[in-house]
Amino acid sequence: MSCPCDRSGSPGGARSIGWGGPAGSRRLLLLGGIRLSDAIPVVNEKSGLREFRSESHEKVRASAALAREWVRSQPQPSSEQPATVPDLAGSARRRIPSPDFVLKDLEGTAWRLSDQRGRVVLINFWTTWCTACVGELPALIELRRRHGADLVILGVSQDSLAGGHGHAGGHGAGGQHDADGPRDHGDEATPPLKEIRRNVEMTVRRRGINYPVLIDARNEVGSRYNGGELPTTVIVDKEGFVHRRLVGPRPIEVFEAMIQEASRRDLLPGPAGNP
Repeated sequence: MSCPCDRSGSPGGARSIGWGGPAGSRRLLLLGGIRLSDAIPVVNEKSGLREFRSESHEKVRASAALAREWVRSQPQPSSEQPATVPDLAGSARRRIPSPDFVLKDLEGTAWRLSDQRGRVVLINFWTTWCTACVGELPALIELRRRHGADLVILGVSQDSLAGGHGHAGGHGAGGQHDADGPRDHGDEATPPLKEIRRNVEMTVRRRGINYPVLIDARNEVGSRYNGGELPTTVIVDKEGFVHRRLVGPRPIEVFEAMIQEASRRDLLPGPAGNP
């Protein structure tokens, strides 16, 4: 079925005229004889109020009927044709394998990320001198209490990073009275490993941390995951793929929602991409 058009190609015998300048400058499309001024209120010269012209309603109704007729005349999409998803949209959903690592906790036990397959893993990158990091600890402690062995929480200390100002490129600056680490190191100084361990152990005892805390002495793991922003939390799903990366402190409700998502196989996206 073809569109009822005149030689101008406009539906229903619509025509276009030049307006506001030479031919080809501005164009005003007139559908079924209706102008823009017919569809908007104009100033009544007697009352000074903006009103619709008496003939405006009829013209608008006639134009609307013509538009409906033209829409009905157009080919309708077939319900049998499946919708196609662009390749770009699919690639954005590809999962990224979490880089494997091995770090020791304060007791000397080695933890390998790949050994935790089958359980959701929450990796929290933090420092004792980062106020936002320390402020987030109660939520992580409560998560451990709620989920027990079903959820692996690994706190990865980044205290080997130079500086002690509550951030490593982004978060947690200010309010240093709530942080536990030292504040007498210069921006370029890195405290010795023995001091790092002492500060981390003190924070673990003082804050009652109930999950493994690992020491990333050379920042090898942190540099691959957090990009120097603290705190950073990475949630790894049961198959070992990165599910979420959260920069900055989060309330426990956000963590719970992300953990629930990572536990559901029906929400897992497409095939893996490059790490």
